[in-house]
Amino acid sequence: MKNFEKQIDALNRVYHELIQGIENQATLKNWWVFGGGTALAMFHFNHRKSFDIDIFITEAQVFDFLNPKWYIDETTLFDQNEYRFDGASHHVQLKTKDDIKVDFLLNEAIINRPILNTTIPLDFELYYESIEDIIAKKVKYRKEDNLTRDIFDLAVAISKNENILKDLIESRFISHEDLAKLNKSLNSLNENLYNTELEKIEPQCSEYLDIAHKAKKIIQTSIKKIK
Repeated sequence: MKNFEKQIDALNRVYHELIQGIENQATLKNWWVFGGGTALAMFHFNHRKSFDIDIFITEAQVFDFLNPKWYIDETTLFDQNEYRFDGASHHVQLKTKDDIKVDFLLNEAIINRPILNTTIPLDFELYYESIEDIIAKKVKYRKEDNLTRDIFDLAVAISKNENILKDLIESRFISHEDLAKLNKSLNSLNENLYNTELEKIEPQCSEYLDIAHKAKKIIQTSIKKIK
């Protein structure tokens, strides 16, 4: 966990400054879950560095409580000059004063039950997403972005479970069209930019570095096998 000390501290402070207050007002339970690439690296693979915090909200009615207008003037955690609230798309973007980006996004569709944290000593219950849920979102929503971190995450997940994309198709969270667009996007990948960005996220061992360099081929080979 030494790679994630700042993120763990930020997550702890986000809970105590923002989420705990909403929990005290709302009758809903377990309405948020930690996910995205940082959760994937922190709890599942320990394969790279990751810097942002993604929190997924499972109840749309909670989103108004997350509107920065309620707390941004009094915050000690967030940058008061850098935030965004999009009620239509259910997206809140904040940045802590030490430059950790925090995104709240709506996600009511879940493939697997969130997993209770037993790894990090916290004084609140933290649930994080399964590998399948994290990877499904990357395919569904970022398939044409060609972000190095997403490509690497997908390749590692496939290397650990060669059937993961096939299983996600069968779950109906992603489609054959999603995979076709992902495949097409990878054909136009800027290899130099990919390798430059790879240095920033630092694959954590020789095995992961090898996967990182073969990531495009690993993903496209997996897509090709799905009928």
